[in-house]
Amino acid sequence: LRSEVNSTDISVSGYSIVRYNRPTASRRGGVALLICDSLSFQVHSISHPAGSHVDTVGIILHINRKKIAVVCLYRPPRSPLSDLGHIEASLSEVACCSDFIVCMGDFNINMLSQTDIGTKQMRSLMSLFSLRQVVDSSTRIMCSSESLIDLILVSSGVDIVESCTYDAFSISAVCAVLRFRRPLRRSRVFLYRNLKSISPGDIEAELARIDWSPIFNFTCVDAIVSFFESALLTVFDRLAPITCGRSSRPPAPWINVAVRKLTALKSRALNRFRNTRSSADWT
Repeated sequence: LRSEVNSTDISVSGYSIVRYNRPTASRRGGVALLICDSLSFQVHSISHPAGSHVDTVGIILHINRKKIAVVCLYRPPRSPLSDLGHIEASLSEVACCSDFIVCMGDFNINMLSQTDIGTKQMRSLMSLFSLRQVVDSSTRIMCSSESLIDLILVSSGVDIVESCTYDAFSISAVCAVLRFRRPLRRSRVFLYRNLKSISPGDIEAELARIDWSPIFNFTCVDAIVSFFESALLTVFDRLAPITCGRSSRPPAPWINVAVRKLTALKSRALNRFRNTRSSADWT
């Protein structure tokens, strides 16, 4: 796939095409993605460092409020194993802005081998990004050998509904039907005191019931502090006992005291405008 190949010559009705042309005059290389027009997506620009022989193109699909990174690549047969570093960098780029990853293409690394160095490095790369390989049969069959070099890698949170290969001479086309699971939001159990239900008068009444005279008999500061802690805990246990709560919302550490105060100010200002409908309250 080179620049002189017109997109209209390889386009399919009802699909958009995103492509990356082979920058050299080699007869191999160049990659493209065909995306159904009913899907919302944006092109993700993947950097191609100098000296790399890997062709890559990527998009971010938006499905059910989830971002799915789809990367297509081609690695020439005789390219050095150092090009796996480019593949790792490409996956790192899309992993930062997506919920799931689908990476597919001709890797030219035989995943059927148990001893090949490239295969071991590829498995290590898959483990790094929690990816698994979908294709389970040979994709290149020769007279004396066969290999699995055309791969589909998906994130661990993706279900494989179906995968298959279609023979075309000595090279097989691969395909897969995937289902993207929505991550389950686990509830979180926590302990708390309902301090909002306590009035200042209740605290004063409870403190008045405590016999503070033993403090004057203590000679150790630690004993005095321990007495104070025990007395105050007794007061709070009566007025606001510890209860167990459950929340399914994910933690939001960025919501600190300052953010809560600003949110309260915004809510009060909005309520004031709703009551008065005055332009002065809106600004």
